[in-house]
Amino acid sequence: MDYLNRELSWLEFNHRVLLEASNSEHPLLEQVRFLSISDKNLDEFYMVRVAGLKRKIWSNSKKKSIDGLSAQQQLERIRKRVATMFELQFASWQKLEKDLAKEKIYIFGDLGALNDHELEWLNSYFHEQVFPLLTPFYLNEDQSLPLLPNDSFTLVFKLKKDKHEINAVVTQPKKLPRFINLEARDRVFIPLEVLVSHYIDELFPGFQIDDQALFHIIKDGDIKIDSDLEIDDDEELLDFYRDAVRQRKYGDVIRLFTNKTTSTELLDFVTKKLDLDPEDIFCLDGLLNYSELDELTKIKRPDLLYEKYQPRFPPRVESHSLDYFASIRAKDIILHHPYESYDPVIGFLGQAAADDDVIAIKQTLYRTNSHSPIVKALILAAAKGKEVTAVIELKARFDEEANLKLFEALDIAGVQVSYGFVKMKTHSKISSVVRRENGENKIYTHIGTGNYNPDTARVYTDLSLFTCDDDVGKDSLKIFNYLTSSAEPKGLKKLYITPINMEQKLVELIKQEIDNAKAGKPAQIWAKMNSLQDPYMVDRLYAASQAGVKIDLIIRGICVLKAGIEGLSENITVKSIVGRFLEHSRIFCFANGQELPSAQARVFISSSDWMQRSFMRRVELMVELENKTVSTQVCREVMQKSFEDVDQSWLLQSDGLYQKADGQSFSAQKYFMEHQSLSGVSTD
Repeated sequence: MDYLNRELSWLEFNHRVLLEASNSEHPLLEQVRFLSISDKNLDEFYMVRVAGLKRKIWSNSKKKSIDGLSAQQQLERIRKRVATMFELQFASWQKLEKDLAKEKIYIFGDLGALNDHELEWLNSYFHEQVFPLLTPFYLNEDQSLPLLPNDSFTLVFKLKKDKHEINAVVTQPKKLPRFINLEARDRVFIPLEVLVSHYIDELFPGFQIDDQALFHIIKDGDIKIDSDLEIDDDEELLDFYRDAVRQRKYGDVIRLFTNKTTSTELLDFVTKKLDLDPEDIFCLDGLLNYSELDELTKIKRPDLLYEKYQPRFPPRVESHSLDYFASIRAKDIILHHPYESYDPVIGFLGQAAADDDVIAIKQTLYRTNSHSPIVKALILAAAKGKEVTAVIELKARFDEEANLKLFEALDIAGVQVSYGFVKMKTHSKISSVVRRENGENKIYTHIGTGNYNPDTARVYTDLSLFTCDDDVGKDSLKIFNYLTSSAEPKGLKKLYITPINMEQKLVELIKQEIDNAKAGKPAQIWAKMNSLQDPYMVDRLYAASQAGVKIDLIIRGICVLKAGIEGLSENITVKSIVGRFLEHSRIFCFANGQELPSAQARVFISSSDWMQRSFMRRVELMVELENKTVSTQVCREVMQKSFEDVDQSWLLQSDGLYQKADGQSFSAQKYFMEHQSLSGVSTD
């Protein structure tokens, strides 16, 4: 087959993240954070991807992956690869634990090393903060386990009283931190399970504790919409998601962790109660689950964290006295987050909400919350009598509950709220502001590659385009009408969306490079995205490579394309950048008859990765950067410097594995932190 396996490709990405936990170029607590991220990633991978494979097996699905593997074969390979990752996680934590101890930062596995004052503080903490949240359950052989929350820790006990034996369980409250920071010693932590175990006699008075063990469970966390599901209006969709969020807690357990020291008796007891296959049980050494280790990064040790970075504010906006409309009228603005501040996105919408000349605001919201300053701006605008429309994507995975609350806040404020499509996610990132100027309507548009979330904008690399181009503005209003009414937009001039015209445009651009190569002209494609998984688009790239088009890709995560295969993809290189910031922007550059980078290049930014779901089951957005200062900034600076990166880069080999890049040291992320973007300065 001419493709790599999607699931195994993702595991290779997470392996690259995990390796950063032992990269001494990062400060110590940042290494701990990478270990935490790798474990959170794995948990979500099991909740969604492994759960999906299991559903295929249970339903006897014969459908194979694009590389020809059955669901069972994929599961077997996943388990083998994950086992090696667990070993690496354990080895990484052993080293990190020793390095933390050198900095006098400790996680105590028992309370024997604490003095009387510390024990007294812990005693108060347990009885005031922990004990009220604990619910012990006695179980006999015929009783089912109580509801165990997803991603939860549960202590299981074997109890004895007057020769009578019984099992019991206590689930740790998720509202409390996993690692309790001792008040008297701010660099000493006690795992919550250790504290609960220490006071277990108070939960089961009169019983003797004969045996105990800790278990961590992962459940199927996805919400699926059946192809034959019929939902007629927004209220029915709201009801569906309210019910689905409630039902998710009852999902099947798909992975169980415990320690290697757990007795066979307790392990068999839990396995039987949960009806688990042996292959879904992992018995590990040491600390159980590393995902909450990022709690350690909150201690006051700035010397063990990245030096704080202050994003730059665009000088042109400052020169116009923070008048965003005047700044945009002067010239399109492109901002490169997090190196450049996200404040202009917030300020743009804040000014629109307060400006009496603004008559309408339309906004997509994918991953945000009711406390966001963007949401507050929409509420203010509605209160001032403006026409305000918000398209909320309920189906943003694991944010469904937050989005339901967001609906309530906006609905009460008088915002017109829509949920887009039932069976397609609205993943487009766009704001449209209609302003009365000189008796006419002028449309100001913001288009982003990332979510409208100020928190993630500090750590995700993304692009923000501000423009008052008339065609872009009119296209944006057509797209909002499509999202709220399902009426397919006609006559789009400058915006491309899935599933209507984006994929066709990309294919057309690739074909043009093929034609240029055949005509003896320079032919190149540069593309940067999170994932490349759509086999149709991969085949288009293979065809371009075979025609002589030179293709350089930056794919952070999943990549099913095989690079460097003679006769197939010898003209394609793929690199992945894993560093301090999460590479998240989607950028596509086509040489257009000149060698890249050049002023003649056609440069696009998008919300979309090249995945089947993006082209078929999402509403994504793509726009061409037509202003030459803006397009040159993205092509010559953002893309070229990213290709020059060595320090955080991994190169895809023909066998599907990645090799660390070598060469003269250069970090693109460091370069962007130190060099001012020209696009927010120049007015040409």
